[in-house]
Amino acid sequence: MKIDGWETLDEAKLIRAERTISILDDEEIPLANSLYDTNKTYTPINEVPKNTIEAFISIEDKRFYKHKGVDYIRILSAAKANILSGSFKEGASTISQQLVKNTHLSSEKNISRKIREIRIARELERKFTKDEIMEMYLNMLYFGNNIYGISAAAKTMFNRSVSELSPAQSALLAGIINNPALYNPYKNPENALKRRNLVLSRMLKNGKITQSEYNSAVESPIEIEKISNANYQYINSVIKQASDLLHCDEKDLFRKKLTIGTNLDTKLQSSINGIIDSYDLPNGAIAEILVMNNLSGNIISLGGSGEINLSDVKRQPGSTIKPVLSYAPALEKNLIVPITPILDSKTKFGNYAPSNFNSKYLGWTTAQNSLIHSSNVCAVKLLEMTGIDTAKQYATKCGIKFSKNDKSLAIALGGLTDGVTLREIANAYQVFANDGNYIESSYIRYIKNENGDYIYRRKPYEKRVFSSETAFFINSMLSECAKTGTARKLGNISQICAKTGTVGDKNGNTDAYCIAYSPDYTVAVWIGCKNSEYKNNVTGGGLPTAIANTLFGKHIRTYGSKFNVPATIIEAEIDSDELNRNHKIIAANDKTPPKFRKKTYFTKATVPKSRDSGNYYEYENDGILTDFDNFEIV
Repeated sequence: MKIDGWETLDEAKLIRAERTISILDDEEIPLANSLYDTNKTYTPINEVPKNTIEAFISIEDKRFYKHKGVDYIRILSAAKANILSGSFKEGASTISQQLVKNTHLSSEKNISRKIREIRIARELERKFTKDEIMEMYLNMLYFGNNIYGISAAAKTMFNRSVSELSPAQSALLAGIINNPALYNPYKNPENALKRRNLVLSRMLKNGKITQSEYNSAVESPIEIEKISNANYQYINSVIKQASDLLHCDEKDLFRKKLTIGTNLDTKLQSSINGIIDSYDLPNGAIAEILVMNNLSGNIISLGGSGEINLSDVKRQPGSTIKPVLSYAPALEKNLIVPITPILDSKTKFGNYAPSNFNSKYLGWTTAQNSLIHSSNVCAVKLLEMTGIDTAKQYATKCGIKFSKNDKSLAIALGGLTDGVTLREIANAYQVFANDGNYIESSYIRYIKNENGDYIYRRKPYEKRVFSSETAFFINSMLSECAKTGTARKLGNISQICAKTGTVGDKNGNTDAYCIAYSPDYTVAVWIGCKNSEYKNNVTGGGLPTAIANTLFGKHIRTYGSKFNVPATIIEAEIDSDELNRNHKIIAANDKTPPKFRKKTYFTKATVPKSRDSGNYYEYENDGILTDFDNFEIV
């Protein structure tokens, strides 16, 4: 009896159906990449070693050759475990059920879907032999990293055919499929190793390998090939974003026969990969470069030297967070202007006493100089003055995501609970280049279904975060940072702004950044180590800035664009002698000697005000950045 609304077995979804995702660059040219073409290489079951088949059976379905699609013994065991845990963690799916779920059904976890899965699995077993089911299963499995099918997995990870897989390699692959992210050998090698060894122990227990084979396999290290593909990092991000946009996991995405139009500039992408290869990175260090079009938010290139796509992995941002979290909010609230005097000295904020790099302090300086030279103390002072909650509200509008635990002044220096992604920090800097407007970045222009109908079309929209005046001030400050500050290796590039950041301790650095932008493009460069225990001596002003210089100097188009100067910006002369001696912003008058006249910029709200004497003009907020010793941090 057929129950209305219930799916039946669809053989077209099973047998060697070529389910592909077609990914196009910004000129509508397809990207040839077997890593995302499902079943491009189909492996017959007679070419799969017995130890490979036994690895999957041992960890996924040890009674595969005994049941008829459903393992009722395992279902009862799983039901007991679920009742005791009060959850639906164990599903007891057989290999036949997994094949059905991944070709016919969604990934939701509920009783209705489970019943449909069982029903179709039993029908599957009536129509196909066990070897046919195993063959289809191995060729549709997802191994993470955009790798589908046992053949692509063997070729990509081990550079060998399926027939050449060893027991250890087979066990590694069998261990991945339960959770491709958690057991990703590129990203989580420790987890992958533990899972592989679990598979090997099951194979030994089930009598599928000998004790000597087990000993040899379990003692062997995980050795996998570097994923060699010019577009791998970018495609990985496209797949992730498409999954998010369509509210499905990656396995479901590959079953939809989609065409995805991207923003990838393949010529620039090729240049980025060449640049990374041309620099000698310290042992254990990897690099990641992201390039974004500021006017559209389109990410046009993403490349890296490692197999992990770190553009969407959260890392500590170091000093790159300062313009977004400390300086721009203070400027926006008219608490400072770039020329505002500020005392850079050892300061206690309650129980918190931040130190500058190498314990070097500028003494009395200006807000602009403190940013150019990346003073930690001054960044914390500005955050304290603005207020943590207010500053976070602005940064959130720039796309920075905070944890509920990010409540201390340490966030001014990048001390975030979860960190930020390279994409997020690049997107935040795009706000300054884009006159204070935020545009959410994107790898994707559109997505079409198998019939050619649009199911997603990107429509970029701007939202105002900072005023044009604040963007102008940040641009002028970071332009000077690129000339004389921590990013001075960019000093030969015109119309460029930049900020560097370094995360580490006395034993070395784990993260080094340079975020640089012109009116048209933002370039985010990161160099670091996957694991905190691996340290190096790279700083943000070193290799990352040198790479950004090479990109802007040789590979990124320039259109003669200039940063906006708002009509509301007021140029006024101040008395530089008063600024230097008394740390006050006083407007110059006819009695001020020419050598002490200094032109600088203000907004209407911050232009120096008249004194009662009528002889001078004084900025009404002078002196507020002097002494913070009396502040108590709760």
